[in-house]
Amino acid sequence: KSGFTFLIRERVVDLHIEELMKDHSGMSAGQIIAHQLSVFEKEMDKAYLDRLNRITFIHGIGSGVLRSSIREALKRFDNISFSDAPVEKFGNGATQIDFK
Repeated sequence: KSGFTFLIRERVVDLHIEELMKDHSGMSAGQIIAHQLSVFEKEMDKAYLDRLNRITFIHGIGSGVLRSSIREALKRFDNISFSDAPVEKFGNGATQIDFK
C-alpha cells in the first residue's frame, strides 16, 4: 500500500438562477439561460486553469433546456468525460465532468 493520498480536486457549481443573481425578475427565459451558460463557460475555463479533476454543475430538471445546452457545449471540449452526477448526492439534476 502506497503512502500517498490522492486528493480529488473538484468544484460544485449551482447554476440555478436564484443562486447566481439576487434579482432576476426582469429577465426573460432566454436571458436567464444565456446568463447560466455564461457562468458555465467561465467555470469550465477556471476549472482547466485550476487543474481540477472534476467539476459538477447543478442545473436542475425543469424542461431540460439548460442540461441539453450544457451537454451540447461539452462536446467541443477535449480530454473530458461527462455523465449524470451521483443521484444520491445531487438528485437528478446535475452533470459531472471529469478531466482526463
